[in-house]
Amino acid sequence: MLLLKKLLYTNLNTQIAPFVQLTEKNDITQAVAEIGYPFIVKTRFGGYDGKGQI
Repeated sequence: MLLLKKLLYTNLNTQIAPFVQLTEKNDITQAVAEIGYPFIVKTRFGGYDGKGQI
């Protein structure tokens, strides 16, 4: 759900924090290249109160 919201806000030209959609384990390299350090990886479903984040 979080990804759908981020995509919606992006399409509406709303200013949000940069993000990268990760679908494969190796996509993390793309995230580092685009966003840099530090960054947070969040699960797309089931995360709450800090759970599902690294």
